[in-house]
Amino acid sequence: MFDNLYVMRYFRCTNLCLLVRGIDFELNRAAERGFTAEQVQRLHDAFDAANALLDSECAYLEENMHYQITPVRNLVTAQAVCGLLTAEYASSHS
Repeated sequence: MFDNLYVMRYFRCTNLCLLVRGIDFELNRAAERGFTAEQVQRLHDAFDAANALLDSECAYLEENMHYQITPVRNLVTAQAVCGLLTAEYASSHS
């Protein structure tokens, strides 16, 4: 069952992922930006905490959500059919 609790946790994961990437971006540029050792340490601590929470949330979702991955072939086929139907509609109504 896919309900709002899973959706909320999924979006928390996407936000956490953005946070982890943002912190990593800042850590990679800390020296050129003149960060102090204390600031770098705070970034490392924040990175570790956010990454641990992200791992925990993703593990929870993977364990509790029952989902099926849609093969790429099915996605491409659906898009192609939609395109053909749209083209047919456009040509018959012009």
